Amino acid sequence: MELKGRSNPNVLLLANYQPDSQASMAAFSQLMAHELSSRGCDVKTIRPRPYFGKLKFLGSGIRKWLAYLDKYLLFLPELMQEKKWADVVHICDHSNGVYVPLIAGTPHVVTCHDLLAVRAGLGEDTTCPLSPVGWILQRWILSGLRKSSAVACDSTNTLIDAERLLGYVGGRRIVLIPLALNNTFTVLPKAVAEKRLKAIAGLNFDIPYLLHVGSSQPRKNREGVLSVFAKIKDKFNGQCVFAGTPLTEAQRQLASELGIRDRVVEVVGCDGETLEALYNRAFVFVFPSFTEGFGWPIHEAQACGCPVIASSVEPCPETAGSGAIICDPSDIDGIAESILKITDEERKRLSALGFENLKRFTAQVMTDNYLELYKNAIADKHA
Repeated sequence: MELKGRSNPNVLLLANYQPDSQASMAAFSQLMAHELSSRGCDVKTIRPRPYFGKLKFLGSGIRKWLAYLDKYLLFLPELMQEKKWADVVHICDHSNGVYVPLIAGTPHVVTCHDLLAVRAGLGEDTTCPLSPVGWILQRWILSGLRKSSAVACDSTNTLIDAERLLGYVGGRRIVLIPLALNNTFTVLPKAVAEKRLKAIAGLNFDIPYLLHVGSSQPRKNREGVLSVFAKIKDKFNGQCVFAGTPLTEAQRQLASELGIRDRVVEVVGCDGETLEALYNRAFVFVFPSFTEGFGWPIHEAQACGCPVIASSVEPCPETAGSGAIICDPSDIDGIAESILKITDEERKRLSALGFENLKRFTAQVMTDNYLELYKNAIADKHA
């Protein structure tokens, strides 16, 4: 690497617009900043600042449109200035691939977490509904990604999509770099976990609960989780907890029709400590997604010793390894039966396998791989 006498590169991390509230993307950029700094890199993190997008007196629809000005107009001078400092720019989320043409002259890397929305924008069925504007935006993102010099994919499934949709042009590198776990997730003493959760309305510690973490997007299959819980409601004396975004009115109506509404608990917008506590106290984490980019919540649950039932649709099996029960996300009966078969002994076995699986996904290995990719991107630029 040509670093003007330095042994480590100056890394400019381009993170996501905060009002978009993408918790996993924020966690990834923070993880990269921490790990790179620990390796002696000088790191700066920049993101579009909310000016128009934070005007609370405007409706959410208007703010969304004005946020495009924050992202794609007002942010550009800062990006153009900061890239001069950097040896390499790391776009931490492929949805910011629209900026690639602006940094094409600087060594850069894009992390591609998934191409589900991009594929939807091309007319493929990925259970990711898009608005007309979304269709245009996803094609713009794809155009930027196709101009990138290096793309790191979280999973083999995403790598296959990237190879198909981006192709190989010139010296582009498309590589697999699985995500590492955010190390804040761990096993907690029961009293600590319950203290963090005591303010959650309706949550009863005296009975077990199933846990789902995510959003109400169709691909997350919350309807399937509700249907599974309804199947076992007479044999499982517990609750069904949804952490993340609120259930939709249609999902609440479904819960009522299934006769389980009074046993459903919603934990909206929970912070990391609350989420960690929820994993710790859950009887089982149920993750029957139809599509995923990586499935980070699987690892979060495993790190907390929580048994996992994960989707059989890749990349969930790759992410879960042997540390989960794998089920077809459409097989309501099969998932229900798997839950009822989880004994105390089985919980201990799954917990141990989950800890073992996490050894494959360390921050050290992930950071080593990114540093190598940075090195190659810089070397290509100076070749």
